[in-house]
Amino acid sequence: LIVPVLRKIPKEFEILGIQTDYVGAQGNNLAELLIIPSVKKETNMWLKKLDIPYKVDVRTSGDYYRIIWIPYKNNIEIEAQHIGLGYPMLLPLVIQAIVSRDKIIIAEEPEVHLHPKLECDLADLFVWSSKKHGNQFIIETHSEDLLLRILKKIRNKNIGLEDVSANYVRNEKKGVLVKKIKINKYGQYETPW
Repeated sequence: LIVPVLRKIPKEFEILGIQTDYVGAQGNNLAELLIIPSVKKETNMWLKKLDIPYKVDVRTSGDYYRIIWIPYKNNIEIEAQHIGLGYPMLLPLVIQAIVSRDKIIIAEEPEVHLHPKLECDLADLFVWSSKKHGNQFIIETHSEDLLLRILKKIRNKNIGLEDVSANYVRNEKKGVLVKKIKINKYGQYETPW
């Protein structure tokens, strides 16, 4: 299941009545999943854990769903295109982590348009989804903050060394070089990077 970095922020979602556990490469199944009460409840719980100052809900409009964002401070309904890029682009990844069971989830730059603290907190979501639902995450990231939180989780024994593989990928004249970054039991890099 792929959640790409350049996720569009749609205004409306056509009501299709599909039964799936995949948000879609462009989040096209997002509203269909979010109308499930347990998914919406857990999504809003995670948005709160991630210190996102909004909860989400779904409204019907003819043959379409609209995802709306509601600030905790008041009850106004805000369309996704009016709250910035970071939170709406993160929503498909949060929902995918919640609904997937025993899946491989590939995420490109999940940290895009996010504050460094939120980048760190994403590691909590990934570890939770892996431990609770058996999901495996393959994450292409430029976020040192996200990696440092993963190292902290190893150091605090929330996850084991066998649960993490860090690799540095670099283009070279001969092709692509993948260098394994060794991590010790203290959550420290042993390989210079």
